[in-house]
Parts: sequence; structure tokens; C-alpha cells
Amino acid sequence: MSDDLTRKLSSETVISLNDLVAAVLEHIWIVAATSMLGVFAGFYVIAKTPQTFQASSLIEVVPPKVIANVQSTEPIANTSDIAITTMLTLFNNKEFTSRVVEKKNLSKDPNFWMVPPETIMTNYTADQAAATLGGLITTAQRFGTYLIDIKVQHESPEMCVELADAVAEEFVLYEVHLNEQSTSTSEKMVKKEVDDLHDEVLKAQRKLQDFREQYQTVVLDKDELAGTNAKVAEASRARVSLESDLKQIEASPNDPTALLGLQSIAAYPTVAELNNGIAQLQQKIATMQQRYTELHPKLIRARQELALTKEALNRAAIDAKDTVHPRYEAALHQEQSLQDQALKLNKIAIEYQNLVSDLQASQGQYDLILKRRDEIMMDKADRTQQIEVKQMAITPSYPISPNKKKIWTTCIGSGISGGLLIAFIFYFLDSSVKRVEKAEALFRLPVLTVVPESHKKRLMDTASSHPDDIEPTVKESFRSLIVALNLLGGPPGCKVCLFTSSVPDEGKSFCSYHSASHLAGQGKKTLLLDMDLRRPSLHRLIQQPADEKGATDLLSGQATFFDVVHPTAIENLFYLPSGSRSPNPIKLLSDGNFRTILDIAIPNYDYIVLDTAPINAVADTLLLVEFAHHICLIIRTGKTTVHAVRRSMQNLGNARKEPSGIIMNRFIARRGAYYYYSYSYNKSYGPDEVYGRDDSKEKKGRK
Repeated sequence: MSDDLTRKLSSETVISLNDLVAAVLEHIWIVAATSMLGVFAGFYVIAKTPQTFQASSLIEVVPPKVIANVQSTEPIANTSDIAITTMLTLFNNKEFTSRVVEKKNLSKDPNFWMVPPETIMTNYTADQAAATLGGLITTAQRFGTYLIDIKVQHESPEMCVELADAVAEEFVLYEVHLNEQSTSTSEKMVKKEVDDLHDEVLKAQRKLQDFREQYQTVVLDKDELAGTNAKVAEASRARVSLESDLKQIEASPNDPTALLGLQSIAAYPTVAELNNGIAQLQQKIATMQQRYTELHPKLIRARQELALTKEALNRAAIDAKDTVHPRYEAALHQEQSLQDQALKLNKIAIEYQNLVSDLQASQGQYDLILKRRDEIMMDKADRTQQIEVKQMAITPSYPISPNKKKIWTTCIGSGISGGLLIAFIFYFLDSSVKRVEKAEALFRLPVLTVVPESHKKRLMDTASSHPDDIEPTVKESFRSLIVALNLLGGPPGCKVCLFTSSVPDEGKSFCSYHSASHLAGQGKKTLLLDMDLRRPSLHRLIQQPADEKGATDLLSGQATFFDVVHPTAIENLFYLPSGSRSPNPIKLLSDGNFRTILDIAIPNYDYIVLDTAPINAVADTLLLVEFAHHICLIIRTGKTTVHAVRRSMQNLGNARKEPSGIIMNRFIARRGAYYYYSYSYNKSYGPDEVYGRDDSKEKKGRK
């Protein structure tokens, strides 16, 4: 299969607005039916929904007074909005609704239940009344104010007013009850916290005092701790220095030069004194060299004295090495002693600091809770929110339910939406080809022409299908096809046009016959071959016997070409029937005799039109496509599936041929959004034969 054909078969298109409009218009009856169901549903809902009235009372929440703390720079948070939001949830609280039910005795009120009085005593309880009342109450805060609307719905307008007023009045009392209860609870909690924190402070103080008595200290001296740590560091440095010198002494025990380079040897008193003497002698010699010559007796004696001193220094360095190890042991012992002392002091300091911190934390919390207790006691009255009833309920004059506008909108909208959804499902589940644009996009082939559905009796089923009998729009579609075939080009001389389809009953014989008829009508000598050797149908359109000799007899050598070719009633149109039924059409077509037929026919005709079998049904047509210059693939609009067309294109690709284009047959000109722009033009001008005069009608008129 060629790459170009593969790309054609694999292409897809997105859903466009035309597809959606087409789905609606094609299944408009479904949308209409569901819309009517929506109307009936609206009538039913309105008839079954009881009338409900609503009354509204108004209360105002006066925010508490907020006393600023003059000792604090923190902003005072306004919690009134949060308090009101919390308050709104109390209206549906079971405890509150039960108070209203008990006060108004609603569980025994027949007007509340909208039932006869005799059914009240046994059927309804206080809990049921409280739950029902909670469902009738709705509240809302007016934006930017402290006003709350209390709305109560009921089937009785008088009961609406009574309930709204009762809820507003009872809520004022209920809020006072909650405030008193909350204040009492807060005082108890604060008192308990004061007692608990006071005990914690006393415990922390006792622990700190016990610690001081144990270590006989009132306040830990931080300078002493720092001095001890500094001594530990100094002892550690001295010990490390002596330890390093010992390692070098072990490496060079008798090397005076190496020993004198060690800090511990150089600092030894004898060595230090000799080093000092050597320095003085060297300075003295330097002075004498400026006054005396090298052979002067004083200079010579000074140099001898310097040499003797250096020898004494070397002996002293060797002697001093034996003192390094005892000094190292002493430094190590001192370091360990200081470390033990420092660890003990650090441990004591940590315990002391923890006890002090615990005491400070407990004391701080204790001070805060004392301050909070004082604020509660001083500001209890000022911090209580006050609620006032600002407006009593008014008897409603009309019901708020059923909301007919909302019901009609919902029901009809649901009906239309459901109908559209069903229409879309039916449309997109239908895999048939319906639109020209979609066919060209799916198969990447041009639509050569679109043959509209005839409004007369189906011509395929009639005994006569003369070109003069078909409708002008159908006739014009075949004229367009002839123009398209000519524009496709081809070799000079005779052109072979093959008509086929994917599956049976798509109108290929009808299209091939009328295409050949219009070619003949243009003065082209045309040969029409019925090469559907299994189910021939052209003989019905041409009104020829079904059993006369034809292609099978010619292919089997039982007849000659000119014996089986017959003229028709249409000038310049010649017909070669399918012939006798053959038990093996594939063998006849594969023997190569068909090329001999074309060799005879091509010099004698301008066009050769082949009506062949469906490609997906049998393989006969695939043996003929190699001889065709143009291959026209017939699609029955709204019936042929995309899969069937793609399968036929794959079969043609396997035979190394591609369709020249598509003919969309039996196209319903105004089916949904499949309206093809040329049909309106043809329908408007077709009866007057604007595209060509109907000579047959003119002749009939003259007769």
C-alpha cells in the first residue's frame, strides 16, 4: 500500500459546529419529544407541589464594648463578624428549636402540621416538631450590617408570621442563656488554671531552693565557670606541646641542634641561661670585630669562650631532655584535674539554669492567667453581645413556592438538554458518511459529485430510468461528474472509467449508467460494460433481456466482441451486458482475456464505462482496476460506513490503485446540516434547464 493512501486512511477530523448542528437537525424529533416531556413534567411538578409562604422578622446584634489595653501596642481584633457567623448556625440547633416548640406547643398544634386536630395526639412528637421547625428556618446577615433576617416558610401564611416572631423572640432569650452559661464555664476554667499554675510555681521554687541548699550556693558564679574552662584549655595546650616534644626527642635523642629547637628544651632554665650567654658573647664579638683584627688576642679569647659556651649548651640540652617526660606527666595530671572540676561546674550550671527557666516559665503563665481572670471579672458585663428584635413579621400576600418560572426553566431546559444529548449520541454512534466536507477530510479524496435523493419513486426500482426521466438536480449532478472526470485528465484517446462501491446497494449501476448516458449525450461514443458478473443490474436500466450473451461469453471465447455489443435507445451509447452466469468469474477475469476486449474497444470508442462488483464483497473488481484510468468510488450517503469505505480503499491500495474521487449518491439535500450549497442553486434553476436545455422535453412539447 502506498504511503499517500496510508495517510489518507489514517486521517481524522475533529467535531465541528456543523456536526453539532447536523446532529440536532437530523434528530430534531427527539429534541421535540423530550421538550414536550419537559413541558408535561413542569405541569406535573407545579400541580403536585404545595403552596409555601414565607414570613421574615429582623433582629440586630449589638457588638460588645471592647476596652483597649493601654499597656499593649497590639491591635484589637474585631471578632463581631465571626461571632455573628457562628450565631447563624444556632437557629437550626436542636436545643434552640426544641425551646421554640416547647414554648409554642407546636407538637400539638394542628395548624403547624396542617392536619386535622384528631391526628395530633398520637402521630407527632416534640423531637419531630423540632426537626421540622429547623428545616423551615433560614437566616442571613445583611451585608455590611449587624442585622440578621430570620425567614420561616410554611404552607399557612398565618403560621409563617407566628413562627417567625416566636423564633426571633426566643433567640434573644436563648443567646442570653448561652452567654451566662459561657461566662460561668469560663470563670470555672480560669479558676482551675490559676490553681494549677500556682501549684506549679510553688513546686519550681522548692526545687530551686533544694538545689541551692545541696550545693551551698545562692547564685552560680558565671565568671568562676568561665575561668575554670579557660584553665582547662591552657592546660590542654601545654600538655599537647609537651607530648609533641616527647615524640621528637624519641626520634633524635642525641642531636643537640634538634633538641634546642624544641620549646620544652629551650625553656629549661640552664638551656635558657646558656642561650642568653651565647647571645651576649656573639654581640661582644661583633663589637670587637669593629675595633680589632682577627688575630687580636682579645678577639681570639672571646671566640674560644663562645665555643666553650656552645659546647656547654649542647650538653645542657642533652641533659634537659630527661626533664621533659616528668613535666608531661605533671601537665597531663593537671589537665585531667581541671577537666573534672569544669565538668562538675557545668553540670551544676545546667541543672541550675533549668530550674531557673522552669520557675520563670511557670511564673509567667501564672501572671498571664491572673491577668485574664481580672479581665473576665471586670469586663464581663461590657463584653456580652446584646440582641434586639428590630422588626416583627408581616403576613405574606403571595406564596414563594412553587416557583413556576424556575420549574418551567428546569423542566423544559432538562428536556431540551436530554434531547440534545440523545441526538448527539445517536449521531456520533452512526458511523456512516453524511457530509461532503467530512468525506473529503476523512478519506483525503475529492468528492467528484453529489447525486441528490430523488423525490420521485426510486429510479433504481423502476422499469425505466431514461436520463430524460430523472429530476433536473439529479441530471445536473451527473453533468458535474462529467466535467470533473474531464478535469482529472488522462491519456489521449479513449478513457476507461470504472465505477464501484464498498458494499452492495449503493447505486453504482445507477451512477455508471447515467454517467455513460451523459457522455453519450455530449456526442462522445461511449461503451457501457456490465462487469458485475455475479449480480448484474444494468439490463433493468437499459431495458434489455437478462439472459443475452455478454462479457462472460466473450471472456470464455464463446462469442466475439461485436456479437455481444448492442446499441441502446440513447444515441452514441453502446451496451455490453454481463452475459451468461459463470460459476467462476475470478478465473475468467484472471486469464488475461479482458485486456483483449479493451484492445478491441479502445480504438472504437471515446469512453469506456465499467460497472463492477462491490470491492468488499468479492475480489472481481480488483482484477479490473489496473485497466482503469479513473476509478469512481460510490458512497450511499447516510448508509455507507466509514469502516467500509476505508476497507475498500485498503483493497484498492493492495492492488496498487487509488480512487480518483468519491461520488456521494442519494444525498438528502436538506438533511440536517448536510445541505450542499449547489443544490439550492440547482433546485431553483434546474426546472428551467439553465445549465442546458432539455431537448427531449422540447421535442415532446412540439409533438
